[in-house]
Amino acid sequence: CYRILKHNQQAYRKNQEYIAGWFGFMQTQIGYDILAEDTMTALLHNNRKLLEAKIKIEEINTFVELLRKNRECRYIDHLADLCSSKDKAIPATQEIICAVVLHVKN
Repeated sequence: CYRILKHNQQAYRKNQEYIAGWFGFMQTQIGYDILAEDTMTALLHNNRKLLEAKIKIEEINTFVELLRKNRECRYIDHLADLCSSKDKAIPATQEIICAVVLHVKN
């Protein structure tokens, strides 16, 4: 299912916006190896509007928790993809990632 969604959203803003409306549901399925996180990352890649609107501390906490549990480099790639859009930094997201990653419990 996520493979189809990932393919469907490529270069089509209307589909991207519709799929982004399901971020909450997709968030609950991250970490089950069903490509939910890959679909989210593909959807957000170079889409500053969606990055700024949809990525909050909850999403970042999810990726950091998965990184802590599974120690897979793809979660670092997902976090890195959230930091910029079209080679321009997104300071708010970068600050949240730093705060979460550098928190005492990590």
